[in-house]
Amino acid sequence: MMMRTCLPVLAVSAALSPTLVAAQDLDLDSLVDAQETQAADPASQYGPGDDKEFSASTEDDITSLEKGDLYKNNSSLFKVISIASKGEQGGTFTMQRIGGTNDPSPSWARTSGSGPPSIITRESLWDLHLAVPLFPELEPYLRDAFEEAPDGAEFVLSRYRHLTSFRTQMTRLIRRAGLTPWPRVFHNLRASRQTELTDQFPEHVVCDWIGNTEGVARRHYEMVTDEQFAQAVQTNQSKSVKVDSEKIAE
Repeated sequence: MMMRTCLPVLAVSAALSPTLVAAQDLDLDSLVDAQETQAADPASQYGPGDDKEFSASTEDDITSLEKGDLYKNNSSLFKVISIASKGEQGGTFTMQRIGGTNDPSPSWARTSGSGPPSIITRESLWDLHLAVPLFPELEPYLRDAFEEAPDGAEFVLSRYRHLTSFRTQMTRLIRRAGLTPWPRVFHNLRASRQTELTDQFPEHVVCDWIGNTEGVARRHYEMVTDEQFAQAVQTNQSKSVKVDSEKIAE
């Protein structure tokens, strides 16, 4: 039972404005019960939800995530209704919007349950439609895929659209290429590309292409690279050589 901490405040209000309180005919027990109902039903704080379902994927550790956990996201409340996979390397789960009307962003904050206090998710590449330039590095691979696709094919990657263990398959492909799989495979691939593009284009443009926000990009995607460090050193060395040459000329 919630402690009735509001009673002293209401008592003071009644003493200061007895006429107003009498006119409203306040029922203190009803007010307290309403507060307790709101605490027991967090969705009431966000307004009615539409029960729309959203699929979310993450590379965060969601081992503790359970059905029924509640998460706040973009001023709306969501409930975990199913978990396709979960573990230390991430997983996929489905959220149902039970309060509010805003679509979710990548940042989730737990309000109740046993799941992690916060989760950063990524949009499914199969469900997200973004206008992205055809970068020269991708063109030959896309042309090959087009030539090999059967007549009437709709998707570039049709083979893996419903593969639930795509991370496992990707790890096999990395090893087959003679490389060692790195942590958070897909997140770091996206982060590397976002860092590369941000060196060439304005940040807000890159975020529109990638499908995240500037705040999320700065916290979770953009990185400082060895190439940037080397370029800074080279620039300083060039300036130093120029200054020394000017001194010699004098």
